[in-house]
Amino acid sequence: LNHILWNAGGICFKGNDFARSLLWFQRSIELLPQDDIPNRAKCLRVIARNYYSLQQLEEAENYAQKATTIDSKSTAGYFLLYKIQLMRGNTKGAADAIKMMCACSDFAQGYLEVCAQEAYECGNKIICIQALESILSMFNGKAESPGHLGILLRNLIKLALSDTANFSIGQICEYFKSTVQKLKDFGLTQVFNSNMDEVQWFLGVSWNQGIEAAKKEDSESCYQLLKAAHEFAGYLPPSIPVLETQKMCFLLSSTALLEKISVSINGTKDSSVYSEQLKETISNVEKCRSVLRKISELKGEKSLSLGSGS
Repeated sequence: LNHILWNAGGICFKGNDFARSLLWFQRSIELLPQDDIPNRAKCLRVIARNYYSLQQLEEAENYAQKATTIDSKSTAGYFLLYKIQLMRGNTKGAADAIKMMCACSDFAQGYLEVCAQEAYECGNKIICIQALESILSMFNGKAESPGHLGILLRNLIKLALSDTANFSIGQICEYFKSTVQKLKDFGLTQVFNSNMDEVQWFLGVSWNQGIEAAKKEDSESCYQLLKAAHEFAGYLPPSIPVLETQKMCFLLSSTALLEKISVSINGTKDSSVYSEQLKETISNVEKCRSVLRKISELKGEKSLSLGSGS
């Protein structure tokens, strides 16, 4: 009998007759043994989905909570709770559901990708970013397809830049620093699938944001962003424009470092704080000289090439 009720409820659900489907599944769960935890949890989740589809979100949350109470290891229950909290505009509740999902034994990264997409479609950028950050924290460079991480990081930065009311320049700096570190840890192929257009995008945006930070006299952010820009430029094939960009990154980041040193000298008696910054400034100047030599060499090669063709 329970099998018949379940099938009838499923048919109604697929036909979008959620009210009738709800009646069938409510009758079905009454017949299920109390110790049949997997099927009871599944039935509770379907009841919750029916209430969700009927826009009865309080009842939907109630049944979803019941499902996670008896089956706390299933991702499906917390994913359903996430959808309900997102629909209710409960940012904290949705964030908590993501955390619980990630701890489940049957968790798969695909859930987070769907979470990010649904949050974006709902206009909740905070939750979308949290879902993407959760994916980022789990990345190990093994199972993911090449280029997947670069796309994830680019979307994180674009979302944060589009919502500066909730995301500070400091947070955006962290995303660029994380990208640089992932490149060092996993390599260009794994992070960007060796796509130079992606590298160019990160270089351009970090450069532009660094210049904006300089205009606002935010020396720390300017330094971090231009340092990242220099790192990205290093992955591009050497050319005069790329080397000129690196040169400017070194010069401007050194200027930002000098500003930081000035603040450090006035604000602390610990000379080691600004001593390290000074060493880095000197190192940047030396790197700038090295880049200038490369530019001269390339210009010389270009001149020779033009001369030989005349």
